[in-house]
Amino acid sequence: MNVSGSNLSWKAVLDLHFKSAMLGIHTNFPAKVVAVNSDGTVDIQPLINTVLSDGIVKTYDIIPSARVGTLSSNGGRMSIRIPLYVDDEVWVEVSERDISGVVSKGSSATSENNIVDRFDIVDCIVTPIFNTSLTVLPIALDKIEIYNEDNKISIGNNVVDVYSTSSPINITSDSGTVTIKAPTVKIESDSIELVSSTLTHNGVDIGTTHIHSGGTINGLTGVPEA
Repeated sequence: MNVSGSNLSWKAVLDLHFKSAMLGIHTNFPAKVVAVNSDGTVDIQPLINTVLSDGIVKTYDIIPSARVGTLSSNGGRMSIRIPLYVDDEVWVEVSERDISGVVSKGSSATSENNIVDRFDIVDCIVTPIFNTSLTVLPIALDKIEIYNEDNKISIGNNVVDVYSTSSPINITSDSGTVTIKAPTVKIESDSIELVSSTLTHNGVDIGTTHIHSGGTINGLTGVPEA
């Protein structure tokens, strides 16, 4: 049976209706970063279109202040964060329920407080795992790698490498002790500069103010004295 005034059957009309409705529901989609905000959110431009009820294809507007997902635990005290830049391509996941209550109340809140509300496209999390570059990123089969253009940390089964082509490598502790423990420690460099108020070896002062016993001009001395 055809619908009055058209050549479409009821089944075709219903199929078209549901297809149009489904095209308006998005739970995952690619997007491009158009702005990085000072509060840690980003503005994104979805790289998909939507179909309006009249069949018109429309580009989505920019989604402002989208939250950026991170690998984190312990209430965010432990995390791995990747910076995002304008024009970065990202993957966006949309919650199927409103998450504003969870976000505002913290991790103690549950979705049961607002589970009736349907999701909105602004209830999304941006994940920096999408890459459309024609250059295939290398896969390290036997190691974990964290790297950018100039630096790399590589953790393998038998070796840990920290490598930099042009940047300094800093190990900083505002309090406590930095300890390097190994059977053998080897330093290779064109020059070595030690800057400290004291310098000791096995409890003996070998700094700039240490003295030796039994010294004679142009002769040998005893060991450094503490």
